[in-house]
Amino acid sequence: MVGDAKRPNEEARLATLRSLEILDTQPEPFFDRLTELTAELLDVPIALLSLVDAERQWFKARVGLAAPQTPREMGFCAWAIHETEPLIVPDATKDPRFAQSPLVLHEPKIRFYAGAPLLTEGGTVGTLCVIDRQPRTLTERERGVLQHLAGLATEALEMRQKAVAAKRQARLLAAAESLASIGHWRLDVESSTLTWSEQIYRVRGLDPAASSPSLTQAIEAYHPDDRERVAEALERAINEGEGFELTARLLRSDGALRWVRTIAVPEI
Repeated sequence: MVGDAKRPNEEARLATLRSLEILDTQPEPFFDRLTELTAELLDVPIALLSLVDAERQWFKARVGLAAPQTPREMGFCAWAIHETEPLIVPDATKDPRFAQSPLVLHEPKIRFYAGAPLLTEGGTVGTLCVIDRQPRTLTERERGVLQHLAGLATEALEMRQKAVAAKRQARLLAAAESLASIGHWRLDVESSTLTWSEQIYRVRGLDPAASSPSLTQAIEAYHPDDRERVAEALERAINEGEGFELTARLLRSDGALRWVRTIAVPEI
């Protein structure tokens, strides 16, 4: 018998997996190092960070195995995702679920398998698993190590998802700002650190790669007749938490004069 016989909540689980936006992506150092560490700590020739898709097991990171994926119906991980604890198979040749699997009968000739599920709120997306070509098992300590590393892998997947979403939002915001000819800025009062979006740099005629804005320089870029008004508005915002809207003349780096409207909203 091969393949996973039960697929509860499969639609939601697959939706969660695909929301990670990680399938078929390039190798990434953290996942590679985590998988290498797993193989080293548990003293196995093969370790995989396996993501179980609809019809395949795709390996985000792998040690000791050349194939980037295998059919789901052949896989051990497709069974492990139905568990909340690691699935341990001491000798696959004696397990009716896997004895006839091509992965057991042929290369890599799996005998021992242990897979800890990658548990997310939306479902189990895969496993961190280890494989040996000799029958064996895990001690309680080794089992705990595998579970702990699987937890780290899950956290990393979720953090990666948030980072990808943040980058996408930043790209969309930059595109919207460019179309509307507006930009956004942020002033950290405690450190006096000023951050501009790309569109603010464009409005001021500056190269983002060649300049780092300071508050003093930002104010001095305004027309001398407007500079004091801008500085006073910023001072009130800093000292009293008072937002403002004002229109003033800005001197671009190329000498051109441009009217700009600035809106400040204090963060509480």
